[in-house]
Amino acid sequence: AMMTKKHPTLKDAFITVFDEFNVPPQDDILEQLVGMWNKNWMLAYPYEDTETVLKKLKEQYTLILICNANNFSVEKVLEKFSLTQYFDKIYLSYQTHLIKTDKKFLKLILDENSLAPEDCVLVGDSIQSDMAAAEKVGIKSILIDRRNNRDFTPKIRTLTELEAEL
Repeated sequence: AMMTKKHPTLKDAFITVFDEFNVPPQDDILEQLVGMWNKNWMLAYPYEDTETVLKKLKEQYTLILICNANNFSVEKVLEKFSLTQYFDKIYLSYQTHLIKTDKKFLKLILDENSLAPEDCVLVGDSIQSDMAAAEKVGIKSILIDRRNNRDFTPKIRTLTELEAEL
């Protein structure tokens, strides 16, 4: 609910979530959620291998970032660490009004960029949101499982392992 449209404030976004679940919002809980959400993006940082691998991939491939996101966090993290420079395009769910599990999301990206599914690889950390979504439209997917605790093939533990899978 909070990741498919732009909200004026984070509190409004959480009220949308409460409404979606038909739960009356409570001010003290809303304050706690807003605080936790803000702390989450403020304390976020990229993994050690992220920038090096993105820089190398950018030299060889078109990189498109896709993300289920609200309008309060991901863009701030990308800006904070100057990561937008590595992506040719960025698709955030709140901008497209679709989440990755909606088949239309990846179809939109393929169509807008004149790409065929077989020419793409989706690298993600969620079997449900990334691997299953890619499979629905025929895109090869690679799971990044840094803790190595999920069963999926192909799977990598670090981005530096990605080159061997491409």
